[in-house]
Amino acid sequence: MLSVIEAGEKQRMASVNASMPTTTTGFIEVRDLVISYGAYVAVHSVSFSIQRGEHLTLLGPSGCGKTTTLRAIAGLEQPTSGEILIDGEPVFSSRSRVNLPPEKRNLSMMFQSYAIWPHMTVAQNVGYGLRVRKVPREEISQRVNEILELVRLQDYASRPASQLSGGQQQRVALARSLVFKPRALLLDEPLSNLDAKLRGQMRIELNQLQRQVGVTSIHVTHDQEEAFATSDRIIVMNGGRIEQIGTPLEIYDRPKTRFVADFIGASNLIEGTLLAGNSSSEGRTHFQTTSGELIEGVSARVNQSANPAMSIRTIYPELYREKPTDEEEVNVWPGKIAFKTFLGDAVQYHVEWLGGTMVVMKPPIDVFEQYEEIWMRVDPKHCVLVD
Repeated sequence: MLSVIEAGEKQRMASVNASMPTTTTGFIEVRDLVISYGAYVAVHSVSFSIQRGEHLTLLGPSGCGKTTTLRAIAGLEQPTSGEILIDGEPVFSSRSRVNLPPEKRNLSMMFQSYAIWPHMTVAQNVGYGLRVRKVPREEISQRVNEILELVRLQDYASRPASQLSGGQQQRVALARSLVFKPRALLLDEPLSNLDAKLRGQMRIELNQLQRQVGVTSIHVTHDQEEAFATSDRIIVMNGGRIEQIGTPLEIYDRPKTRFVADFIGASNLIEGTLLAGNSSSEGRTHFQTTSGELIEGVSARVNQSANPAMSIRTIYPELYREKPTDEEEVNVWPGKIAFKTFLGDAVQYHVEWLGGTMVVMKPPIDVFEQYEEIWMRVDPKHCVLVD
């Protein structure tokens, strides 16, 4: 998974930087948004901004407030307080008592259910929004043809929508969302109804289409791979609050909290105590496990909580049959393969070491055997202190 992120990171950020304005004001601004239902607060004072042309994902488990936030931007939920601005105009403001209805926000929302009308053809489905807006018939035909060509459905224009596959219906819903040129595209778990293989294919197609059209988009999902594949930036939410905002690689490589480290990817969370003092040249943190082992790492902490932990992603520990001596001897420990599981593309090892048990994922190239004595090393830059 990480190799995919690294491969696309440079291209993604180049695309974002080219489309971003030089000012810090976002194209869409969410400021101190609070959404409550009686005594229950679903969204707690959330603030973030989205640049024009950027692809932002709200990522988190069920009930974290991501869909509620998206629906508030769309105008389908009325916030309790805060502000939402689009291109400098408030579409909701508790202070100014502004609350534009959804149809006046010029946003397009694509739901989990594609809401394809089975009695209409593909072209009729795609052009429905334009007909409602009373766009001239000739212009409807032209724009529908253009968008169907973009999603590679031009040969299906006259086919009844009920005869389409799941992936084709998803493309019809996307074409319908884009054909009237919205200011932004809002996607609520758009791939959740597809099977795993088709979801992977459509993830790539969605990413390519977003960038080809250049539309600003906000994507809600609980699927981290989907978030990594389609996002310029990710907002990780938990309990109605923002845990971290960053690029996919930043979120993966530098989690700031235990929740982000545990929810994104697979991570070993090691309990212990932060020791005073840093290495002068490297700026490293010194951490002592509850069993007394020392770990050198880096810090991504924000809150400076009294109960930090060391996060080590399962792909980063290196395993050896002989003690490595070719590099600095920090974060090098003896261990034993307590358990291994073959997963096809990888082998999962449970390594017993003096600090406890470390889960390690490695490709099935040079496979270690169960109960084999090994040495383990982790680069300090991959040992991240989290709140």
